[in-house]
Amino acid sequence: MLTTRARLPVIVLLCSFLTLILQRMAGKTIIMSKVKQILQLRAGGVALQTIAKAVDASRNTVRKYLRLIEVKQLDPQQLLAMDDEALEALFLDPDPEDQV
Repeated sequence: MLTTRARLPVIVLLCSFLTLILQRMAGKTIIMSKVKQILQLRAGGVALQTIAKAVDASRNTVRKYLRLIEVKQLDPQQLLAMDDEALEALFLDPDPEDQV
């Protein structure tokens, strides 16, 4: 059995791990390189499920970004040419329901 002092690092490590899991599940904004991958794959006619697996995101996340691009009437080719900071500025609020 570990002493209280010895358990503290283990508890901190577990809390950090759980925080990472919860953040991933909480609909966090994805990195812009993934958005660009989504755009490239979708332009190639790839299905949502396949795109989701390729970028390690949920199908709903992929759908959310594609829908946001459509709702905001953004040109996918222009988005691909943007740097990540400029692209991220367009997606500060990635919830399409807020944009309708």
